[in-house]
Amino acid sequence: MKKTGKGHLFQRDKDSKGNPAGNYYLQYTINKERKIVSLGTANLKAAKQKRDDILNPALTAKTKEDVVRHIAEARALMSNVSLPLDKVWNHFTKIPTGNKKMLKFRPDSGEGTLSNYERFFRHFCNWLKDKYPNITKINEVTSKEAEEYMTFLWTNEEHEITANTFNYHLQGLRLVFSRVCKSFNTPFDDVSRQDGKQIKRKNFTVAQLKSLFEAIDNPECDISNRSEMKLLCHIGRWTGLRLCDAVLMKWKQIDFIANKITAEPIKTKNIHREVNIPIHSELKSQLDRAESAGGEYVLPVMAEIYNRNPDEINKDFATVLDKAKLTEVVTAKRGRDRRAYGFHSFRHSFASFAANAGIPISALSDILGDNARTLEKYYIKASDENKAKAIESQSQPQLTTGNDTEEVIDVKPIDELVELQKRVSDALELIRTATKKDISEAFTAQLVKILQPQI
Repeated sequence: MKKTGKGHLFQRDKDSKGNPAGNYYLQYTINKERKIVSLGTANLKAAKQKRDDILNPALTAKTKEDVVRHIAEARALMSNVSLPLDKVWNHFTKIPTGNKKMLKFRPDSGEGTLSNYERFFRHFCNWLKDKYPNITKINEVTSKEAEEYMTFLWTNEEHEITANTFNYHLQGLRLVFSRVCKSFNTPFDDVSRQDGKQIKRKNFTVAQLKSLFEAIDNPECDISNRSEMKLLCHIGRWTGLRLCDAVLMKWKQIDFIANKITAEPIKTKNIHREVNIPIHSELKSQLDRAESAGGEYVLPVMAEIYNRNPDEINKDFATVLDKAKLTEVVTAKRGRDRRAYGFHSFRHSFASFAANAGIPISALSDILGDNARTLEKYYIKASDENKAKAIESQSQPQLTTGNDTEEVIDVKPIDELVELQKRVSDALELIRTATKKDISEAFTAQLVKILQPQI
């Protein structure tokens, strides 16, 4: 029986946040609100001490804010309680990368992901500075401010975000707080993820690809560098590379003798995942024409523009899509509407065309650098023709109608096999015992009669 004011200690299995099985949890009620927190230990004595550290000051607190503050401090939300918020990001980046399930390491995220996490954290700090200027250190942030901030993000009508963007923010903030504070418990733990369906790019059909390349050649299509845009689209069409990898491709990545392109995708460069892509004859023809220009980059003008401002390349490609009449827009339930087609559509098309042509998923995974599960879930779309073939390829037993209301499957493979084996056995016995004078028309007729099924 638990004592009043002492909360309830219990153990449970490993949870989704990585808290290992056997750890003690504390359930308690303060100001008519029930809370459950992990104590981070499987030792009963240590758990009781942590329980007292949490509840003793909290029970004497006069306001809800004081309660939350005491609990945050007792749960040791950070190892260095004096770390100012403006020092947190620098501290986070200096944490070594490694096993993401261990607090002493941070995940080996790519540059783009890290940049987004930094943006999310600084946005939160700016909001905090405006709303709660007295909070200047990471241990002073509680679930109250975390929930209020995430509510602000989700309900801000001027800058509506999708459920995926909301969840991305939440993931980044939880990660920064957990690693800097060296605790699986963060102020953002009580914030629930938003449900939402990701809007995926559509893949190009063969007819749409034809229209797209015709649009590039059309003098009325107002783009800055027609020849490089055409080559860029051929690279996307025949390799499935993402825009950043295609536009920044270097000549040293292309082996014309081995007829392959070797690339280390920017998105996964921290895990050094290399892809080797055979060069299609059409792409080789396009590359041969451009090789004479020399230089480091295959697309020197576009590479310079992309390094300075990637949006300019996206705008030019959008102009091509408009000219090709590929202007479909997908309406989002939250956030801004999105084009159904983009440069990433080349990747979807490449995966679908290859799969429908019979290339094994394992080979396609090596070419695109994505695992088989990701390819099947996000990229590969079976053609209607292949779907029909899959249905027709299934064997269909012969059906005979017994009456108007019932169909009977008239297949007796076991009985037929036994009968056939008996006929063959009888025929072999006849041949074994036959003499030369028995080899006659009558013998042949008898043999045929034995081997043929009786009708």
